[in-house]
Amino acid sequence: MVHFVRLQVPRGSEDSCSDECSEIVAVHSGKTIHIWTKGRGRHITGEDSCQICRIIEGSGLIVVGGESCGDHVTYELLVPHIGSLKRALRDLHSSGYRPRVVSNAVYVPSPPLTMEQIKVLRLAYVRGYFDEKRAVTVKEIAELLGTSPASVDRMLRRALRNLVGYYLTYKSGAGRT
Repeated sequence: MVHFVRLQVPRGSEDSCSDECSEIVAVHSGKTIHIWTKGRGRHITGEDSCQICRIIEGSGLIVVGGESCGDHVTYELLVPHIGSLKRALRDLHSSGYRPRVVSNAVYVPSPPLTMEQIKVLRLAYVRGYFDEKRAVTVKEIAELLGTSPASVDRMLRRALRNLVGYYLTYKSGAGRT
């Protein structure tokens, strides 16, 4: 599970992103990529990363956006492991910064279904296969799809297994034991 976090860090020293307002595009290999807007023009620069950016990158967080303006820098981060975020916050605090998590959301991937499984599930659902009084059989679905009942049964079972696993893992937090 990946978290999406907005982290705000007040400027605490001269070793922070530029004082001018800019959009932070990425932090990679010790460089911070900014987009500067001046008048009608925009230009991109790659600067040596400030201490804040180095700490964030060194913690394993992925910068996917942000803004450097005024008295603070706001980072939009993908957090692959919550321990990475904790490490970054600890290191920022020990370096004299006072970071603040502004928002935190969990990115949950879509259920792992193939297009064929989605097609079979949709057809089964629309035709009433999942109704209390089943309105269509596996054999009838197979005829509509031009395949064997065994193939339809296998696709339905795999699709349902993936959906149940997805629900238990990501929606209820229970997971498989």
